[in-house]
Amino acid sequence: MDGGADDKRMRLRYAGACRVCGAELPAKVEAIYERTTKTVRCVSHDVGLAVAAWAVGAVGEERLGRALDRLSSDTLRLLHDRRIPRSTANIDHLAVTSGGGYVIDAKKYPPSYRQRDRLNQRACVDTESEAL
Repeated sequence: MDGGADDKRMRLRYAGACRVCGAELPAKVEAIYERTTKTVRCVSHDVGLAVAAWAVGAVGEERLGRALDRLSSDTLRLLHDRRIPRSTANIDHLAVTSGGGYVIDAKKYPPSYRQRDRLNQRACVDTESEAL
């Protein structure tokens, strides 16, 4: 269940059974084919890729949190990684000022990515190359 290099996500040509949970996987359903063991498993058991993506996102989120903390003052309070009640979701960063509260959702984009949402005046910038 480790999402190794020999795993391939694909549509099955033939029906099979998940190696992990035993669920029947009909032909043409998307699944993970394990080349080394020549077995298949449900897409829901593809945790290796999800964990890797989460780890990359967590690094960017922490880096942004440290950069935001440098802006903290008597008029700007920052909260990080706040759980939303009755949900599995969270708020990455919350900036509270006398003018209101601002939710900051951290995303990790390639270093060359830069985009401005002209309608809402939100900016996506690479925090490694640009100061906040």
